Amino acid sequence: MTCRNAQALALGEKLGDPFDASAPLSHEQSMRWDEAEHFPREGLDILQSAGAWRAFVPSALGGDLGGYDELLGVARVIASRDLTVAVTASAMIWSTLIWIGGDQRLREQHAASILAGRTPCLAYSEESHGADLLMNDTIASPCAGGYLVSGKKWPINRATTGDSVVLLARSGERNDPRGSSLFWFEKSSLAAGSFRSLPRAATLGVRGCDISGIEFDGAFVPASQRLGAEGAGLELALKGFHVTRTLCAGLSLGAIDAALRTTLRLVQTRRLYGNAVLALPQVRWTMVESYALLRALDAASLAATRLLHVSPEQSALISAVVKHAIPAVAEQIASRLATIHGARFFLRDHHDHGLMQKIYRDNLLISIFDGSSPINLHALGSQLSVNARFGSEAAGRRPDPARARAERERAALACSIDEPPPPFDPSRLELVSRGADDIIGSLGQLIQELDERLLRDACGARLLAQLGELRAAVREVLVRFEPSAEGPQRSSSMAPARAAGAARYALLYVAAAAAQVWWRSHGAHTLRAEPWLVVALAGLLGEGLAVTAPAEAESFAQALLPELLEGSSRPDGYHYAHTKKARTA
Repeated sequence: MTCRNAQALALGEKLGDPFDASAPLSHEQSMRWDEAEHFPREGLDILQSAGAWRAFVPSALGGDLGGYDELLGVARVIASRDLTVAVTASAMIWSTLIWIGGDQRLREQHAASILAGRTPCLAYSEESHGADLLMNDTIASPCAGGYLVSGKKWPINRATTGDSVVLLARSGERNDPRGSSLFWFEKSSLAAGSFRSLPRAATLGVRGCDISGIEFDGAFVPASQRLGAEGAGLELALKGFHVTRTLCAGLSLGAIDAALRTTLRLVQTRRLYGNAVLALPQVRWTMVESYALLRALDAASLAATRLLHVSPEQSALISAVVKHAIPAVAEQIASRLATIHGARFFLRDHHDHGLMQKIYRDNLLISIFDGSSPINLHALGSQLSVNARFGSEAAGRRPDPARARAERERAALACSIDEPPPPFDPSRLELVSRGADDIIGSLGQLIQELDERLLRDACGARLLAQLGELRAAVREVLVRFEPSAEGPQRSSSMAPARAAGAARYALLYVAAAAAQVWWRSHGAHTLRAEPWLVVALAGLLGEGLAVTAPAEAESFAQALLPELLEGSSRPDGYHYAHTKKARTA
């Protein structure tokens, strides 16, 4: 059986131990760049030399991209070295729009550009309108052979240093869903004087990133550089978000991996009250709970990226879930770990050169770009309204046998993470999920299977109880999204409750996906529950295991400590696929 994490493992080994100052992309070097607010050109060159850009190009076009789960692992490894470098490199993911919307000529042209080390930037947002893409002020006026583009885009990642532009511009009426078109073109193809770079913005985190803008003044773009039909730009942009929002998880996962490792180095070496800080019960619990949550986030992200292949029709819902939940939980973990650092968290030149404070502020960006948390919660709430209208077994309705069987089969394929998923088919992407959610929908079947096969030791009994609570919580959330006889006035007045419900559903989805991945990829072979899953589900369900069952929590902490210590030395860190492979080898 081939490990699906092979590309991430290979890249991690080439980049070496980031805590070693002699490594090609070390934390010490990244902190020097950060202090100087230096654009990490050298870091990008290291990644190119290591072959990282090949992971962004489909194998059919000469690259190594076979599955988005593999690309997730590559993004995770880069982010675990330096989130500034990772965010800068993440501009490569906008190639997705060319793979989805471009003709064969554009795909081949862009693939050659990426493999040569040239980078696109995404020109969507505008200072006055932010993420409101319908209010686009950048105009693409039709002319002979193409369009004349005028307008400003800001703030944008790699607007100045990027070599090409993916541009959303208004080719029709304002506020018309069919009034925008999408283009991709190299900056070098534009006439001199028809565009200029806008000043770089000073940022709280990712200080070295090129967050700037671009202004067009009658720039001619040939019609042959348009992606899709005229007027199809907004639809294509939204479908592209389904992929890119899902892959943003890799950035948060890598950041928290690094945060966990630098904190572990601190609590093992710093001594208080006559012993290592790790000996303190609260510190030990925070460390193992953070580790368990990271594994759950990792497993859920793997399932989500594989679902892009298995069931892309569901990506409208899943991408919103992942884009909200993974950064949100990652921020909570970072905050808890920062607390362990105490005063050292505020010292920019002390433990590991001040790495923890860089991770903390850099990671805050992930929940903002590609649609902020409020935007994704709004999108998720809309999808859940559709799900509640269609109905599902998870909401407490009698399941249709054929539908239940199909849900289970798709969920099993998405969560059996060592097996290659089917090829990605962008033509199956939909703007609305139409009520489907295989991970949640097959939760009842998973519980039944575990109830029949799982060993009933203390860990197994606790897990089965948690999954029952999870199922009940899903039903409770979906009630908030049931169609109401009181009409839109009630829906509007319930907006805060619905937003809270969407946020709750996102966490429940992560819990369900983590359980599904564990069972399909490992648990069904041993029939024994693992402590990390119980601890993670306790955190996601809000059980407060350390408070309600302190003796049990200490037992779990002791069981997880060897895993925590062992994972810190691997080149790809606490990657779920590698952890599972190592434990079953």
